[in-house]
Amino acid sequence: SCTGLRIGSVVAPTAQHAANIKRKQVPWSLNSMALVFLSAVVKDEAYLEETWRVTPLWRANLLTQLNRRFPSWEVHGQPYLSWVWVNTKNEATALQATALAKQHGVPIRHGEPGYKLPTFIRLAVRNPDQVAHLLEAWKSIWEQ
Repeated sequence: SCTGLRIGSVVAPTAQHAANIKRKQVPWSLNSMALVFLSAVVKDEAYLEETWRVTPLWRANLLTQLNRRFPSWEVHGQPYLSWVWVNTKNEATALQATALAKQHGVPIRHGEPGYKLPTFIRLAVRNPDQVAHLLEAWKSIWEQ
Protein backbone atom coordinates (compact mmCIF):
# COMPACT_ATOMS: atom_id res chain seq x y z
CA SER A 1 0.00 0.00 0.00
CA CYS A 2 1.22 3.47 -0.78
CA THR A 3 -0.80 6.14 0.97
CA GLY A 4 -1.65 9.19 -1.10
CA LEU A 5 -1.41 7.57 -4.49
CA ARG A 6 -4.73 7.54 -6.29
CA ILE A 7 -5.22 4.13 -7.85
CA GLY A 8 -8.64 2.76 -8.63
CA SER A 9 -10.47 0.42 -10.90
CA VAL A 10 -13.78 0.15 -12.70
CA VAL A 11 -15.69 -3.02 -13.41
CA ALA A 12 -17.95 -2.67 -16.43
CA PRO A 13 -20.53 -5.17 -17.69
CA THR A 14 -19.22 -5.08 -21.26
CA ALA A 15 -16.14 -3.97 -23.16
CA GLN A 16 -18.25 -1.27 -24.83
CA HIS A 17 -19.30 0.12 -21.43
CA ALA A 18 -15.64 0.21 -20.37
CA ALA A 19 -14.68 2.01 -23.59
CA ASN A 20 -17.46 4.57 -23.08
CA ILE A 21 -16.25 5.27 -19.54
CA LYS A 22 -12.62 5.56 -20.68
CA ARG A 23 -13.56 8.10 -23.39
CA LYS A 24 -15.00 10.41 -20.71
CA GLN A 25 -12.19 9.84 -18.20
CA VAL A 26 -10.14 12.93 -17.43
CA PRO A 27 -6.36 12.48 -17.85
CA TRP A 28 -5.64 13.26 -14.19
CA SER A 29 -8.06 10.74 -12.66
CA LEU A 30 -5.09 8.55 -11.79
CA ASN A 31 -2.12 10.54 -10.58
CA SER A 32 1.18 10.11 -12.41
CA MET A 33 3.06 9.03 -9.27
CA ALA A 34 0.51 6.25 -8.84
CA LEU A 35 1.08 5.06 -12.40
CA VAL A 36 4.85 4.90 -11.88
CA PHE A 37 4.44 3.12 -8.54
CA LEU A 38 1.91 0.63 -9.91
CA SER A 39 4.04 -0.08 -12.98
CA ALA A 40 7.05 -0.87 -10.79
CA VAL A 41 5.28 -2.84 -8.10
CA VAL A 42 3.51 -5.26 -10.44
CA LYS A 43 6.93 -6.23 -11.82
CA ASP A 44 8.34 -6.89 -8.34
CA GLU A 45 7.18 -10.43 -7.64
CA ALA A 46 9.00 -10.60 -4.30
CA TYR A 47 7.14 -7.49 -3.10
CA LEU A 48 3.80 -8.91 -4.22
CA GLU A 49 4.45 -12.29 -2.60
CA GLU A 50 5.58 -10.64 0.65
CA THR A 51 2.53 -8.38 0.65
CA TRP A 52 0.20 -11.37 0.20
CA ARG A 53 2.05 -13.21 2.96
CA VAL A 54 2.06 -10.47 5.62
CA THR A 55 -1.30 -8.81 4.98
CA PRO A 56 -3.45 -11.50 6.67
CA LEU A 57 -0.95 -11.76 9.55
CA TRP A 58 -0.83 -8.01 10.13
CA ARG A 59 -4.60 -7.79 9.73
CA ALA A 60 -5.10 -10.50 12.36
CA ASN A 61 -2.80 -8.57 14.71
CA LEU A 62 -4.78 -5.37 14.11
CA LEU A 63 -8.05 -7.15 14.89
CA THR A 64 -6.60 -8.73 18.03
CA GLN A 65 -5.35 -5.37 19.28
CA LEU A 66 -8.63 -3.62 18.50
CA ASN A 67 -10.70 -6.35 20.16
CA ARG A 68 -8.48 -6.25 23.23
CA ARG A 69 -8.89 -2.50 23.74
CA PHE A 70 -12.30 -1.90 22.18
CA PRO A 71 -14.39 -5.06 22.63
CA SER A 72 -17.64 -3.29 21.72
CA TRP A 73 -16.34 -2.16 18.31
CA GLU A 74 -17.32 -4.28 15.29
CA VAL A 75 -14.71 -4.96 12.63
CA HIS A 76 -15.78 -5.68 9.04
CA GLY A 77 -13.94 -7.01 5.98
CA GLN A 78 -12.31 -10.10 4.56
CA PRO A 79 -9.02 -11.54 5.92
CA TYR A 80 -7.11 -10.81 2.70
CA LEU A 81 -8.03 -7.10 2.56
CA SER A 82 -5.46 -4.40 3.30
CA TRP A 83 -7.99 -2.35 5.28
CA VAL A 84 -10.75 -2.80 7.84
CA TRP A 85 -14.00 -0.98 8.45
CA VAL A 86 -14.65 -0.48 12.16
CA ASN A 87 -18.02 0.43 13.61
CA THR A 88 -17.24 2.27 16.84
CA LYS A 89 -21.01 2.49 17.46
CA ASN A 90 -20.63 6.13 18.46
CA GLU A 91 -20.27 9.13 16.16
CA ALA A 92 -18.27 11.18 18.68
CA THR A 93 -15.87 8.28 19.22
CA ALA A 94 -15.35 7.87 15.47
CA LEU A 95 -14.62 11.58 15.13
CA GLN A 96 -12.26 11.51 18.12
CA ALA A 97 -10.43 8.44 16.78
CA THR A 98 -10.00 10.14 13.41
CA ALA A 99 -8.71 13.38 14.95
CA LEU A 100 -6.29 11.63 17.32
CA ALA A 101 -4.91 9.46 14.53
CA LYS A 102 -4.35 12.52 12.34
CA GLN A 103 -2.61 14.36 15.20
CA HIS A 104 -0.21 11.41 15.49
CA GLY A 105 0.48 11.15 11.76
CA VAL A 106 -1.64 8.06 11.13
CA PRO A 107 -4.01 8.40 8.18
CA ILE A 108 -7.42 6.84 8.77
CA ARG A 109 -10.74 7.62 7.14
CA HIS A 110 -13.89 8.67 8.93
CA GLY A 111 -16.95 6.90 7.53
CA GLU A 112 -19.25 9.91 7.15
CA PRO A 113 -17.82 11.61 4.02
CA GLY A 114 -18.83 9.65 0.96
CA TYR A 115 -20.18 6.64 2.84
CA LYS A 116 -22.70 8.18 5.27
CA LEU A 117 -21.43 5.91 8.08
CA PRO A 118 -20.82 8.39 10.92
CA THR A 119 -19.92 5.76 13.53
CA PHE A 120 -17.39 4.01 11.25
CA ILE A 121 -13.69 4.49 10.62
CA ARG A 122 -11.53 2.78 8.00
CA LEU A 123 -8.02 1.68 8.94
CA ALA A 124 -5.21 0.43 6.77
CA VAL A 125 -3.56 -2.83 7.72
CA ARG A 126 -0.05 -1.98 8.90
CA ASN A 127 2.84 -3.70 10.63
CA PRO A 128 2.56 -4.29 14.40
CA ASP A 129 4.79 -1.31 15.29
CA GLN A 130 2.57 1.06 13.33
CA VAL A 131 -0.54 -0.45 14.93
CA ALA A 132 1.03 0.09 18.36
CA HIS A 133 1.64 3.74 17.43
CA LEU A 134 -2.03 4.15 16.45
CA LEU A 135 -3.25 2.50 19.64
CA GLU A 136 -1.01 4.73 21.71
CA ALA A 137 -2.60 7.72 19.95
CA TRP A 138 -5.99 6.32 20.99
CA LYS A 139 -4.99 5.66 24.59
CA SER A 140 -7.33 8.37 25.88
CA ILE A 141 -10.25 6.56 24.20
CA TRP A 142 -9.55 3.05 25.47
CA GLU A 143 -8.77 4.25 28.98
CA GLN A 144 -12.23 5.83 29.33
